[in-house]
Parts: sequence; structure tokens; C-alpha cells
Amino acid sequence: MSRSISIVKYLKVPGGKLLEVELIIDTNTRTIKSLYITGDFFAYPPEIVDEAERAAKNTRLDYKLVDRVLSILSKGELHGITLDHVRKLLREAVNEGLKSTSSK
Repeated sequence: MSRSISIVKYLKVPGGKLLEVELIIDTNTRTIKSLYITGDFFAYPPEIVDEAERAAKNTRLDYKLVDRVLSILSKGELHGITLDHVRKLLREAVNEGLKSTSSK
């Protein structure tokens, strides 16, 4: 039976903007069921966030996720946050996910 966990990371960036990253992970297969990147920021074009989230779906839980997502987000512009902010939260979420699923 498949079991999922949700890992949520928050970051209040300088200037007061909030960034949230949520990973939903299948603990049996160590795959990402969903990724959500939300907060008080703007992306142009706005579709790059959706594209980054879709690129993570059904992929292995590993640090390559960070590179995949940042590669997509770097195609556009982020206002209110930086790629470094996203990198930090994604790495934290992946790290926690790997620890949470390591004994499975």
C-alpha cells in the first residue's frame, strides 16, 4: 500500500516576501507525487512555476530535483525571491524527504 508524506518548508526573504515549497512523496517508491512552489512573489512568465512543478512529478526523490527546477525557473524572471531562495528550500525539503524515507 502506498504511503505519502508532505514536507513543507518556508522562508521569509529579506524585504518580507514569503516563499513556500511543499513536496509530497511516496515513501514506498521514494518518488515525488507533487511539488508546489508558492508565496508572495511573481514569476514571468507565470507558467514557469507550473512547468517546474510538473517536471518534478513522478520523479525520483534526489538532489537532481533542485537542478531540474532551477533550470526551468531560470528561463524566466522571479520578483520578490531569488533562485538561491528556491534552491535553499528545495534542498532542505529533499534532505528531509531522504531522511524520512531512508528506513523504508
